[in-house]
Amino acid sequence: IGLLALPGGVLAAGETLMMATTTSTDNTGLLDYLAPHFTEATGVELRVAGCPGCQVVEAPGYALKRDGNGARIVIADLAGGQRAKALVKVKLPHRKVGRRTLDVRLRYTAVRGARRSVSDARRVGFTVTADRKRVLATVDKSIAGRVAHVTVSKDVNRAMKAYQFGQSNVAGNLLRGAAKRMELHYRATGSKRSLARARRLRKAARKVMRYQAPA
Repeated sequence: IGLLALPGGVLAAGETLMMATTTSTDNTGLLDYLAPHFTEATGVELRVAGCPGCQVVEAPGYALKRDGNGARIVIADLAGGQRAKALVKVKLPHRKVGRRTLDVRLRYTAVRGARRSVSDARRVGFTVTADRKRVLATVDKSIAGRVAHVTVSKDVNRAMKAYQFGQSNVAGNLLRGAAKRMELHYRATGSKRSLARARRLRKAARKVMRYQAPA
């Protein structure tokens, strides 16, 4: 038996209905029946076309389908008022500075009222420079934080796998590199969270390099 919690009064526009269910409720098909009544957009896809020499590498947390130098990023269905953010990693030509652009197109199917396809295209401009100070002065700290933490999480996963295969030195070096990345982010943004994570990574690196992985 599943439980469905509803508020005692009527919801006003913009209010949020929180619903807690059990697996048995999901098995009844009730949630699948209700979903279309709340979903605003389905088939959401973000296409990023790489500039000449650029290549879209990944979008952490999203399925990515390569399309030449660009890629199509699949985003889950969205309810009214809901937002989704996609962080896209782009590989740039080596040692080529200057102005670059990316073509970004958002497509989805609106399902409320008359079902219709919606498309919106934008051109995003950015400058590639070797001036580190200029980059640090203009970087969005929240985005830089996400990039740093996503990259470090990948390094930690690689370190765990290396340790499991008895490669303690490889694991330790990966953790040291991750700690250094967090320290650089702390110096650039002053994020105490990054500093704390760097210290934990340093400590973990010392431990795995001191002990061999269990057989």
